[in-house]
Amino acid sequence: MVGLTAVQFIASATILSVMTGWSYTMSVIIVTVVVTLYSVMGGMYSVVYTDVVQWIFNIVGMALIIPFTLQAGGGLEQAVHSYLTC
Repeated sequence: MVGLTAVQFIASATILSVMTGWSYTMSVIIVTVVVTLYSVMGGMYSVVYTDVVQWIFNIVGMALIIPFTLQAGGGLEQAVHSYLTC
Protein backbone atom coordinates (compact mmCIF):
# COMPACT_ATOMS: atom_id res chain seq x y z
CA MET A 1 0.00 0.00 0.00
CA VAL A 2 2.91 2.37 0.59
CA GLY A 3 4.02 2.00 -3.02
CA LEU A 4 0.49 2.57 -4.32
CA THR A 5 0.11 5.66 -2.14
CA ALA A 6 3.45 7.03 -3.33
CA VAL A 7 2.50 6.52 -6.98
CA GLN A 8 -0.84 8.28 -6.44
CA PHE A 9 0.89 11.22 -4.75
CA ILE A 10 3.46 11.49 -7.54
CA ALA A 11 0.83 11.28 -10.28
CA SER A 12 -1.48 13.77 -8.59
CA ALA A 13 1.33 16.23 -7.90
CA THR A 14 2.57 15.96 -11.48
CA ILE A 15 -0.89 16.62 -12.88
CA LEU A 16 -1.43 19.55 -10.49
CA SER A 17 1.97 21.00 -11.37
CA VAL A 18 1.39 20.76 -15.12
CA MET A 19 -2.15 22.11 -14.99
CA THR A 20 -1.42 25.06 -12.70
CA GLY A 21 2.22 25.86 -13.46
CA TRP A 22 3.12 25.55 -9.79
CA SER A 23 6.40 23.97 -8.77
CA TYR A 24 6.44 20.22 -8.33
CA THR A 25 7.47 20.59 -4.68
CA MET A 26 4.52 22.88 -3.94
CA SER A 27 2.18 20.49 -5.75
CA VAL A 28 3.43 17.54 -3.67
CA ILE A 29 2.84 19.47 -0.46
CA ILE A 30 -0.67 20.51 -1.51
CA VAL A 31 -1.63 16.99 -2.61
CA THR A 32 -0.26 15.47 0.59
CA VAL A 33 -2.12 17.92 2.83
CA VAL A 34 -5.42 17.57 0.94
CA VAL A 35 -5.32 13.77 0.81
CA THR A 36 -4.29 13.48 4.46
CA LEU A 37 -6.98 15.86 5.70
CA TYR A 38 -9.64 14.20 3.55
CA SER A 39 -8.66 10.75 4.80
CA VAL A 40 -8.54 11.78 8.45
CA MET A 41 -11.84 13.65 8.31
CA GLY A 42 -13.78 11.05 6.33
CA GLY A 43 -12.16 7.84 7.46
CA MET A 44 -11.83 4.68 5.38
CA TYR A 45 -15.26 5.17 3.82
CA SER A 46 -14.08 8.39 2.17
CA VAL A 47 -10.90 6.70 0.96
CA VAL A 48 -12.83 3.83 -0.64
CA TYR A 49 -15.36 6.23 -2.14
CA THR A 50 -12.66 8.39 -3.75
CA ASP A 51 -10.82 5.30 -5.02
CA VAL A 52 -13.98 4.14 -6.78
CA VAL A 53 -14.59 7.59 -8.27
CA GLN A 54 -10.96 7.82 -9.44
CA TRP A 55 -11.20 4.34 -10.96
CA ILE A 56 -14.30 5.37 -12.92
CA PHE A 57 -12.60 8.57 -14.13
CA ASN A 58 -9.53 6.58 -15.19
CA ILE A 59 -11.54 4.02 -17.15
CA VAL A 60 -13.73 6.64 -18.86
CA GLY A 61 -10.71 8.85 -19.55
CA MET A 62 -8.73 6.02 -21.10
CA ALA A 63 -11.70 5.05 -23.27
CA LEU A 64 -12.17 8.64 -24.44
CA ILE A 65 -8.50 9.15 -25.27
CA ILE A 66 -8.22 6.12 -27.58
CA PRO A 67 -9.41 7.93 -30.74
CA PHE A 68 -7.07 10.88 -30.11
CA THR A 69 -4.13 8.56 -29.50
CA LEU A 70 -4.78 6.56 -32.63
CA GLN A 71 -5.09 9.72 -34.69
CA ALA A 72 -1.83 11.12 -33.30
CA GLY A 73 -0.08 7.81 -34.02
CA GLY A 74 -1.16 7.63 -37.67
CA GLY A 75 -4.30 5.53 -37.25
CA LEU A 76 -5.07 1.95 -36.31
CA GLU A 77 -3.34 0.56 -39.38
CA GLN A 78 -0.05 2.31 -38.51
CA ALA A 79 -0.28 1.20 -34.87
CA VAL A 80 -0.79 -2.43 -35.86
CA HIS A 81 2.01 -2.23 -38.43
CA SER A 82 4.40 -0.72 -35.85
CA TYR A 83 3.45 -3.40 -33.31
CA LEU A 84 3.97 -6.27 -35.76
CA THR A 85 7.36 -5.01 -36.97
CA CYS A 86 8.84 -4.73 -33.46
